[in-house]
Amino acid sequence: MQYLSKNILFICLFCALFSACRKQQPDYELIPISSKALFDTTSVWFGNFDTYPRDKSKLPIGIMISRVEEYIVLEKFLTADYFDNITGDESPDGIRDFAGEKFNVLLDYANSPYGNFYLNAESIDILRDITVRNALHLMDDDYFIIPEDILPTGIKDRVKVLVNVSDLPCLYAQGDLDSLLRLSRTGVESLNVISSGVKTVVASSEPGNAFAVGILSSTEQSQTGKYEETLRNAFFGSGFKDRVQIFNQVSYGLEGAIEGKAEFILPSAAVIRESYAGSSLGFGDEDIDVNMMDRFGFQTSGNALLFSKTSKGYGDIQLNSPGNYARFHLVTLIEKHRRSGSRIPIKSVILGDISSSLLLDTLKTVVSELYDFSRDGQYLYRNSISPDVVFIDPVECLVKECYRLLRRNRELSLNTSRTDVNSFITIPSPSLEPAEIDTLKGTFTDSFKLGREPGLEFSGEKVIPFSFRYISVDEFSPADTLFTETSYQIKKKLF
Repeated sequence: MQYLSKNILFICLFCALFSACRKQQPDYELIPISSKALFDTTSVWFGNFDTYPRDKSKLPIGIMISRVEEYIVLEKFLTADYFDNITGDESPDGIRDFAGEKFNVLLDYANSPYGNFYLNAESIDILRDITVRNALHLMDDDYFIIPEDILPTGIKDRVKVLVNVSDLPCLYAQGDLDSLLRLSRTGVESLNVISSGVKTVVASSEPGNAFAVGILSSTEQSQTGKYEETLRNAFFGSGFKDRVQIFNQVSYGLEGAIEGKAEFILPSAAVIRESYAGSSLGFGDEDIDVNMMDRFGFQTSGNALLFSKTSKGYGDIQLNSPGNYARFHLVTLIEKHRRSGSRIPIKSVILGDISSSLLLDTLKTVVSELYDFSRDGQYLYRNSISPDVVFIDPVECLVKECYRLLRRNRELSLNTSRTDVNSFITIPSPSLEPAEIDTLKGTFTDSFKLGREPGLEFSGEKVIPFSFRYISVDEFSPADTLFTETSYQIKKKLF
């Protein structure tokens, strides 16, 4: 009997150990840099996660971006007032939701732009490696003070949550972040802009009912096809099966127009110009269909619309204001639905190009105009759009999700001190060969960026405090005009 008891005890212990080991096995294959961060104590990427603070409430929120335009996410965090900070109910109380919080923001300038990382499997692997590296930088407690430093001697806080912003890392590397964080046992979680928007759309719809959704997507989102795939998979996982229709319009030129880039808008221009790179007359998705001029509702004052005319009508048309870009893309999206013959009206439009949220009032006006638009006594769009169509701002969804997560985990700072922002930037290491650096832009050359092997000890970039020594004032200017709180918080650390 004693022998039997010992055997039973041994079996129980074995089962417990086996179960514990199984819990440590990733259900998502680890990429090389993640393995180094978790298990290789000799690697520069080793995370030393056992020393991670258990009380994370006073730690910063970590945000990963790759373009100045993505500072819009930080701006939404800094200015958000969606919740009652006492009760946690979603009801504004006049107090900023993240008042007293700290933010560490990493602008991955060295590896930008990310647009060509989706071209093949090898470049996607490099993108996944970069995304995890950036997460590790934010989760680490040091940084390089100047590019020439051999060792990172600057001291900073680790982060309590990771916010993944750029399109391609959200679409291709979120699984890598989730696996790394789960196995790190730090309690740190990762959120991403695309997932937050998708979850909000699915949660607002009813399984079993047919549903149509529109997307005003960025060029990267559309070229990969992954955004629609992600959205469709989320619907199917919630029981919608084949009763979901998705209509996508690439909002080409909209972000550039909002930023005031001369190739898309030039307010001083009064006539058609050769240097224009936006939409013009034609019949493609990015072209202005002259037969729809009666419903675009383009504004013409202040050179907002440039055009030439011939004896047969319009010779050419150029959009010359952010509002007209927004009008063109939303009308074109809804027209796609009408021409499809679908009888399921669009109930939600996702602002996949996150800059389009800055023109939300214009977009709402367009919906109202189209709903009442008639020709020959017939309302053309009442089968295409719901009168109470909802615009889903993924950045707003993300900020709300982060608040709920931190409140649920009791990790909100609840600090009465002022909000603090520390901004960092990646730049090419001075030790690289001149041929590996684009000296005009201050970034890696494409051949170096796409030619690296994932998981290397030396990746070529260094993380240092943000400075206008490494990014031009002109390139940062969209933040000055569009994200004033962000610009203030970053610049006050520079002077």
